Amino acid sequence: TMRKLYIALTLILLFFPLPAQAHPHLFISPGVGFVHDKGAIKAVKIRWVWDEFWSEEVMLECDLNGDGSFDASETKLVKKDFFDGVQDFEYFFMMRSDGQKVKFKAAKNFTVKTTSDGCLVYEFVLEASAPVVPQNKLEVFFFDKTIYTAFDESVSVIGDKYPLQKVKFEPYSDYGVKMTLNN
Repeated sequence: TMRKLYIALTLILLFFPLPAQAHPHLFISPGVGFVHDKGAIKAVKIRWVWDEFWSEEVMLECDLNGDGSFDASETKLVKKDFFDGVQDFEYFFMMRSDGQKVKFKAAKNFTVKTTSDGCLVYEFVLEASAPVVPQNKLEVFFFDKTIYTAFDESVSVIGDKYPLQKVKFEPYSDYGVKMTLNN
C-alpha cells in the first residue's frame, strides 16, 4: 500500500505541477522630476538607472563602435530595441493627483548615457494630456505588472519636490514603489 501511495503522489506531481514563482530579472533605480508652470504640472521627467547586467547587455547590442557611450544613431537603436516596447506597459509609470489617475502622451526626448560604473541611464519626458494641479496629494508609482522588472524602494527626485513637500515611499504591487507627496 505504501508503494501505491508513492506512485499516486508521483503521478499527481507529474501531472499537476506546482506554479512557478515569478521573479524579476531586471532592476531599475527610478527618478522623477516635475515640469510645472504656475502651479500646474505639465509633464514628468523620468530617469531609470539600470542594473549592471542589463546595462552590459544593451551596451553589447547597441554600442556599435565600442566607445562606451552612445552617439545619435546608437541612441536610436537603444530606443527602438530596448525602450519603445515599454509604451505597452505605460512606461512602468502611473501618477494620481488627489486620487485621479493622470493620463500621459507617448514618451519624448529619450536619452541614454552610461554612469562611471557602467550602468545605463534612460531619461525621457511624459507630457500630461491635461495640466495637473494637485491640491493635497500626488502619488507616483513605478511598477511592472509582468513582474519582470523590479524597482528600488525609493525614488530620487529630479529638481524640486514641487508642488508638495512631504515625501513618503512604500512598496507597491510586486517589486514596485509608490512615492506620495503631501502638503
